[in-house]
Amino acid sequence: MPCGMGAEKDALCEGPAMTSPSCDWSRDRSCDRSRDRNVVEVASEIFSASCAPGAQEENLCEQCAGQEDKCTRGPGEPYYGDEGAFRCLREDKGDVAFVEDTALTGQYSDNFELLCPDNTRRPLSQYKICNFGRIPRHAVVTRSSGNKMKDITEYLLQAQKKECKLFSSTHGKDLLFEDTTSALIALPSAMDTFLFLGPDLFNGMKTLNGAHPPRVNQQIRWCPQSKNEKKKCDDWSSVSGGAIKCTEPSSGLECIEMILKGEAEAVNLDVEHAYTALKCGLLPSVEEYRNKDDLIPCQIPGSEYSEFGSYRIVALVKKTDKDLTWNNLQGKKSCHTRVGDMIGWNIPVYLISKKTKNCDLGYSVLYPAWKTAAEPQRQNRRGSAGNPYNGSTDGLKPPLIKTSEMSMINDIIRYRKTGSYFSQSCAPGSAIDSNLCKLCIGDPQNPEANTKCSLSDKEAYYGHEGAVR
Repeated sequence: MPCGMGAEKDALCEGPAMTSPSCDWSRDRSCDRSRDRNVVEVASEIFSASCAPGAQEENLCEQCAGQEDKCTRGPGEPYYGDEGAFRCLREDKGDVAFVEDTALTGQYSDNFELLCPDNTRRPLSQYKICNFGRIPRHAVVTRSSGNKMKDITEYLLQAQKKECKLFSSTHGKDLLFEDTTSALIALPSAMDTFLFLGPDLFNGMKTLNGAHPPRVNQQIRWCPQSKNEKKKCDDWSSVSGGAIKCTEPSSGLECIEMILKGEAEAVNLDVEHAYTALKCGLLPSVEEYRNKDDLIPCQIPGSEYSEFGSYRIVALVKKTDKDLTWNNLQGKKSCHTRVGDMIGWNIPVYLISKKTKNCDLGYSVLYPAWKTAAEPQRQNRRGSAGNPYNGSTDGLKPPLIKTSEMSMINDIIRYRKTGSYFSQSCAPGSAIDSNLCKLCIGDPQNPEANTKCSLSDKEAYYGHEGAVR
């Protein structure tokens, strides 16, 4: 007999249902039983008696203790919510309670344990490795039309800094916002329902509500990042026997989003986009190997190798500029591959700001430093030779940059300031009227196209070859 927060609440029904060891709800069509019955009806067949406030089935309300408001989703039902579910368990109305980990406090440690999906039991403190799935925290939602999103977000972020006491109340617990909330965080503009919930939870909830599980695509849909990459990909596709299919050209961030949404399977990313992909739960599969002096790792799978294919970031100057050194760059002109590029922008800018103790380096940047609140889905995966960006970097000699400094870089590149460290620059992706675009020339073959300083090869000085040019 279970005690739950409420019917249709993830912690009671959909969370345990989607982590059932016998069913993969997002893929297994044998589990698609929700077309005719919802998850609450199925739960009523699994449990002999319950208290699931909000349910209509008689046996799911049998253990509830409310008087006039028995089995309702509200304070009139004593067993509603996390505390209510615990009370239900303490008063022997149920054998198991499904609650959020935020409800686990030390006062329960002596009398309760966690049931784990692997059929073991663990102390309450080990909820991170003994749980039935992760779900996002609550989110404030509004209409996508009417352009009110920005106003609402800005107002709420300011309101929490004032004496509004958004996260507590004398009128009761968890009113408007949960009392355990520390702060409200603005979500990225690219965030939608799929990205907020994550692919497993999103597809699982759709399946539980009657939608067909997404089909497993036998092709590898490759996401090219330019028109020329699309042409090369099409050539590859034509000789792949149908194994490779190419999507339309997209940016690195768009490719990450497409893979998350199941619209593509693979993309080859540079390091800063790979970092974003890892934060979104994607994982590296293979890497480019460059050591032509030692081809054994290419010939014998699993063999050890010490040269990981990492780049050395160099600063290129003309031989005729004899007096130019690292210490007197201020006021000079600079060429960058593009804003956001780890090699041509992020690390050089970070090192300069570290040296000058000033982040105002000329940032009037349009590059969307897109981040997701989602964490990697496999946090316990350790770093390896093929995965130097997630876990240990001990094997890199020397390491490109410390993992602990990566978040500082992300913060730095998101500033939107116009400064004067460099007198003039070409940093494709910057605001067109900033000093960071003054040296850019656009497309000399088509000057009317208005592509000056654009994040594409339509800017002649874009990319590594463009910066050298």
